[in-house]
Amino acid sequence: MGILHAPGSLVTYEPQRAVDMGAIFQSMVEGRPVPWEALVQSVPEDRKRDLDYLIDLIDWEANTVTDFAAVHVRQPYLTRKVDK
Repeated sequence: MGILHAPGSLVTYEPQRAVDMGAIFQSMVEGRPVPWEALVQSVPEDRKRDLDYLIDLIDWEANTVTDFAAVHVRQPYLTRKVDK
């Protein structure tokens, strides 16, 4: 948790561990503003304007690894045999 990423142009499947937290750290998407509520939708009421709390949601160490792909990218693999 805490890894920043943006939606890609291809359909992807991202299995992740279950969490009740989500935050959109992006102010514009396709030229349209993203509402503040998209950032703080899962944040406790008393923390919705606490910028220190919001910034701490990001895992800065994980996001600033020099070779990010070598550490975080996982190649897909078949979980069962597929008949062609």
